Amino acid sequence: TCTSAAWSPDGQWMYFGATVEGSSHLWRQKFPDGKPEQITFGPLEEEGIAVAPDGRSLVTSVGTRRSAIWIHDKTGERPITSEGHALAPRLSRDGTRVFFLLVRDWWLSSAGWVAASAELRSVDLASGKSDPVVTGFSATGYDISLDEKEVVFTTIDSQGGSNIWLASLDRSTPPRQIARSGDQASFGGDGDIVFRSREE
Repeated sequence: TCTSAAWSPDGQWMYFGATVEGSSHLWRQKFPDGKPEQITFGPLEEEGIAVAPDGRSLVTSVGTRRSAIWIHDKTGERPITSEGHALAPRLSRDGTRVFFLLVRDWWLSSAGWVAASAELRSVDLASGKSDPVVTGFSATGYDISLDEKEVVFTTIDSQGGSNIWLASLDRSTPPRQIARSGDQASFGGDGDIVFRSREE
């Protein structure tokens, strides 16, 4: 995905920002038929680009996408996640754990940056220990049952389809797929699962 572009003053080079495999970096290409060459690398990402009037330098914003989950309790405020980009926190009913999505990769859509790969995790508030809730799946959304025995979550398959899975939180049974072409799943009143169907 190309996100920004700029030309050298002599028109010989095009510089552009592109997202490849979830990372946003700067590239250049000689006009009219050169091959694209990546010119920035590493864990930091670049967004936006401008070429100086003399053509000798580029201007861009550099940084990392990061989001932490914090808790405010009787001891004050503190972060409970420190790695990557944490989204969608949910506190357990007894207040001892927090469930959340830990984003690994991103892709750029017309609505902005969207999580392409996220692991569903929980963190114990007393010890700070974080564990995966389900392994081997990348979730885009989830909900925990009222009795906190099950989790329903959504995944994206290799064809871009959205599928819904059900798993036990104690891992006594493996996750099982319960719907194809659906998302935004949540538990209803009597343990029913409500979701949006994306079929025609």
